[in-house]
Order: sequence, then C-alpha cells, then structure tokens
Amino acid sequence: MRVRIIAIIAFTVASLFPAVSAQAAEGEESIEFVGAGWGHGVGMSQYGAYGRALENQEYDTILEAYYTGAAVGTFGTDVGDPGPLFTNVRSDMTSTLLTVHDGPATQRTGMLFTRVASGGPQQSETLFTGDTISVTDETPNPGYPHGCTMTLTISGATTQWELGTCDVSVELTAGGAEPEHVVSATNCRRPTQCTYGYGTALHLVDNGSHQRFTHDCIGSCLIGPEFQGFDLVVETTLDEYTRGIAEVPYSWPMEALRTQAVAARSYAASFIVATEHRDAGCFCDVKNDSSYQVYAGWIGGWSSGDRWIAAATSTAGEVVTHDEAPDAGIVRAFYSSSNGGASEWVAEKWVANLPYLVSVPDAYSLTSANPRRSWSFEWSAETVVDAIWGTSVEYTLTGAQVVARNVSGSAKTVRFTALAPGDQEVHKDVSSATVTSAFGLYSWYFDIDQSGLAPAPPHGASTVGMQDPRTGIWSLRMSNGSVQQFYYGDPNDIPFVGDWNGNGIETVGLYRKSVGFLFLRNSNTQGVADVDIYYGIPGDVPIAGDWNGDGTDTIGIYRPSETRFYLRNTNTQGIADVDLQFGSLGDVTREEMEDFEL
Repeated sequence: MRVRIIAIIAFTVASLFPAVSAQAAEGEESIEFVGAGWGHGVGMSQYGAYGRALENQEYDTILEAYYTGAAVGTFGTDVGDPGPLFTNVRSDMTSTLLTVHDGPATQRTGMLFTRVASGGPQQSETLFTGDTISVTDETPNPGYPHGCTMTLTISGATTQWELGTCDVSVELTAGGAEPEHVVSATNCRRPTQCTYGYGTALHLVDNGSHQRFTHDCIGSCLIGPEFQGFDLVVETTLDEYTRGIAEVPYSWPMEALRTQAVAARSYAASFIVATEHRDAGCFCDVKNDSSYQVYAGWIGGWSSGDRWIAAATSTAGEVVTHDEAPDAGIVRAFYSSSNGGASEWVAEKWVANLPYLVSVPDAYSLTSANPRRSWSFEWSAETVVDAIWGTSVEYTLTGAQVVARNVSGSAKTVRFTALAPGDQEVHKDVSSATVTSAFGLYSWYFDIDQSGLAPAPPHGASTVGMQDPRTGIWSLRMSNGSVQQFYYGDPNDIPFVGDWNGNGIETVGLYRKSVGFLFLRNSNTQGVADVDIYYGIPGDVPIAGDWNGDGTDTIGIYRPSETRFYLRNTNTQGIADVDLQFGSLGDVTREEMEDFEL
C-alpha cells in the first residue's frame, strides 16, 4: 500500500524552553551605547587639529593630513577670489533694535542707515554711538504685503519712518581695517553673538522685497507665503568673515587656530562659488548656525580674541585647494568637533565621493582634552522597542548589536532583536544615522553593551513543524505548547527551511518544481516571498545549508538524475558556487523523505 506521509521537518523557530525571567523590575532592562567623538566626522577633527598642534605640527601639514591630496593655496595665485560673502545671521525676524557702539578706531564719523526703496525716494540717517533704530514688521504673517515701521532715536530725539519696506542697509566702517563703530541687533539667532563691525554692510532684507527676486532666486523661488518679516544679513570679504568665526576656543595653540581659520574660510568660499549669493530664501551664501559654521561677527573684547584675529590675519587669503574640488578648485572643508579615531569617508556619510574626503586614521582626535573622547547613553529596553518598532507592538527586546561598520570603524548598521507574542523572534536592521538621531548619540562611533538585558531564551534550539502538501498549511509547535498555523505555498510545492538572513532563526521556503522557482520567507508567517529565485530544473530537490560558514543559509539543489549537488553561497540567481557529485542513483536527501512505501 502506498500512502503519502506529511513531511516532518526539524528547524529553529524559537526556544522550546520557557523564557528566563528578567532580573530587573518592569521597564528597567536597558542597553547602553558606548562611543567616542562628536559630529559627522567628515574631514578635519577640531580636537584632532588641537592634538596635532600640541605635537608641533604646522597648520598646512594638519590640513593636508585631513584632506587627502589637497594643499593650502592662495586667492589670486592658486584659485580665483570668489568675491564678497553674504551671511544670514537670522531669518524671519519681526522686530529688532539696532544700536551703534564705539569701535576701536577713533575717527567716529558715524554709521549711515539707508532705507532701500524700489522705485521711490530713499531715506537715510547717520547714527553715532548710543543712537538706535527700532524696526517692527506691522504685517508679520507670511505673505504680502510686508510693511515695517522704523523709529530712530538720535541724540535723544525720536523720529519715525512711516510704514513701508523693511529693507535697510547699514554701512559698516571697517573698510578692511578696524571699524570706527559697530552695530548690535536684538532677537538674533545667537543673542550673545550679534554685533557687527567688519565688512561692507549689514542688510535688513524684507521677505517680500524686490531684492528677493533679483538677488537670491535661481529659477522659481518661494517668496511671500513661505516667509515672514525680514532677514538680517552681513556682507563681508572672506578675510573679514574669518575674523568673526567662533568655532573653537581662542586659547588653543596657534597652529590649531590657523588650521581652523583656513578651513572656515575655505568652507565659506566654496559656497560663494556654488550659490553665487543666491541660496534661495535666505539672501545669502551661508547661515550663522551649526548646519554651516558659527559666525560671531565682531569679537573685539572677547577673551583671547586677539589670538584668533592673529590666526585669521596671518593666513589671510588662504584656502584648501584640490584639482577635483567642484567649487572652482576650492575644497568645501568639512570639519566637526572630533571623531572616534578615524575620519569618515564622505561616500559612506553623504553618498558623494570626493578624493580629498576619505577616511584617515586620527588618534589625535581622542586627545585627553576632548570631553567627548568617550561617552555613553543608556536607554530602557521598552524605549528602544518603541523607537525601533513603534509603540503599538508588544515586543520584548532581547539584543542589539552593530552588525556592519564603515571603513573608519564607525557603526554602519545596527541589528535590534526582540521576541514577539508567541515567541516569534523578530529583528530589524537600522542605519547608524537613524540610531544616532533616535537616541541622541554624539557620533556614529559607537558599540552597544547589552548586558543590561535579561538573558534571551536559549538560541538555536529546534522545534518541530509540518507542511501539508495538499493545502499548503504549515503547523509549528511553539515553546509554550501552542501550535502556530499559517498558509504558505501551493499544493505540491516542496517545503524546505533555512536561516536565510543570518539571524539564527530558520524560516520556511518552497520549491515550485513546475517552474523551477525557490520562494523564501524571512519569518514564519503567512505572506509573499521575501526572496524569489529561479534555480534548477523540474525534478531537482531543494536543499539549504551554510555552505561557506558565514552564518547564513543559502540555497542548493540535488539533481537525482546526476547524483549531483549544485550549491550557491548567496540567495540569488546564478551559476553554482559549488558543483559536486556525491552518492549513487537511488539515494535520497532529507527533503525527499516525504514519500514512503509501507
């Protein structure tokens, strides 16, 4: 009598043992991110420059160490001078008070304030030390019309300019030397850094102004409903701008300050070339914020400010250059506070591949002076689950580890593992960019200590499962004694199993011999195939195994007519990586043992 017996296959889906109880109270299990460095890690490390300067390296040597194949060049000799720089120090202001103060020069001829009108008469006044002009947008909602009132207090007397454009130009008095006067503004992006003296002019730019259409728009530019009020913009030469940079402590070694000055000047200069002063919506080339670099403006009287001025002045006109730099040969000299021991390759950080922004070893970045040379963040297991899978799931976090790294050694991919209801193990691979954002980490240079989690159920234990070829229904016996059933496959598909994604859990697969396709699932649930591959011919028998020892099962076939195995080392279509003859005609593989003569 010939009968068909439902195939019984042993494979790893979950532990047969009960879960180990947590050693901590509910919500106290945790993981810890342990890392080093602060910032994106591309290009120069500021603390690395500091450490190198302590070793008596000169600024050009330091820069060339971080920007591979680049050199320090000079405007007018090695690269062209891109002209003035426009820095947006505050966007969408609705009011400000401008006040004139003494500058270090003593001529004291005052500062000229001019209301810039389109097609009409301009209003101008000269303000001296202590004089003010208050500017208020009376129509602060986004859109047209824009209209500012301006109240001037000059020598104690008050006058008012009527409602009209918010456009104002303030003539700065430095002229390449020390300024006679400086001007401060309230309501700035950085309240303690809003005094300006170096440069050509301070501009108040109405967001409904004709200047928006003629100055900072390329193609279509969103003007009006997208913005409100006015912006505050400083126009300077690149050397004047560099004197106002506030990126590192001015007490640092002089060679570190010179390194920062050249990098900052180069960074800003590249934007002039790229934007032509037309960065839509900001009337500028760069902004005074951490997404660009910090511009303090006038630093007269700041602690150790004279040392920074000396560093900026001694490197006047110098930038980092490279023949392949897209901004007229000027390198956009990216930098950050520090890295974890090597800079990042820009292609892994931001996709673009530039030969001067590759990963370089940087032990100097971990100098003892660096407060972020090591750090840690601890998060509860529950918080991690919420952040990675969402608050709607009832998962128990069982692990988190870095499974892929960048060439610098920083984390590239983190795999989070959890148990879903029914002891179904799930995992999710997440980029380091997403992890750092979700958990507030300082950099991509981190590892994960998961000792704060309760021990996971024994991994690699096997349970039993069955697939009914008449219906395509799988039945798996779970660790708690329940049976999980799901539909996967068509009648007469050949079942087999394997750990297709290397997470330690074997999941279902099917071989549809009528078409020669393999259909693989990465979870023991109903659904469409995660991987489908054409491999083999009708009559072949599917098999799975970790043929190369990399921890992931891959496909193979046994061809009975040839007593031959054809094995692949990846779950992809292609020719066999291993082709061997083994056995004799009539031998059967484990997956064939579903038909028996009784």
